[in-house]
Amino acid sequence: MALQTSLNLLPKISEEEVTKIRKKEKISVSGVLFLVIVTFVTLAILIANLLVNSQLSSKKQELSQTESDIVSLRHIELKQNTLNRKITTFTSAEAKDYRADKVLMYLMDVSSRISTVDSIYMNDSLRFEISGSCSSYINVARLWHNLAQEEDYFKVINLDYAQLQSVNGEERVSYSIKGTFIKDNLDNL
Repeated sequence: MALQTSLNLLPKISEEEVTKIRKKEKISVSGVLFLVIVTFVTLAILIANLLVNSQLSSKKQELSQTESDIVSLRHIELKQNTLNRKITTFTSAEAKDYRADKVLMYLMDVSSRISTVDSIYMNDSLRFEISGSCSSYINVARLWHNLAQEEDYFKVINLDYAQLQSVNGEERVSYSIKGTFIKDNLDNL
């Protein structure tokens, strides 16, 4: 029987080649290890990013809720302050208020004794105007005098005009008296 021997056509690997192959293996293993480490680091960064974004989102929701609560409370506080100011204003105005009907009745009473009153006008700043007609200039002067002698009530009282008119043969003097009341003294009226 013949021995079968095989011929190895590949030459034997030298020591140098073995070290080169081992270096290549080490580099390949370290490259794979580096890729695995980079992959884990990337995954860790992505997971951390997701956690941070979810925390940021929840903090934004809390902040938004807090902001809407603050806006709501400020709105309520503003309404309350407005209401308090209105109540204070109303209370102080009511305490210092005067009765306009009483003032108008006073003007009407004094004016209608001597003249025919056509109109009486009074505004919120207590300015007034009485228009009407009398039988003579003397009666117009008396009317103005009767009003002016109550100087405590009036800041200003002036005869705006007096004019002689003839209607159907009857002579009348039309007049207009303007003035301003003193608000603090109207309580005694």
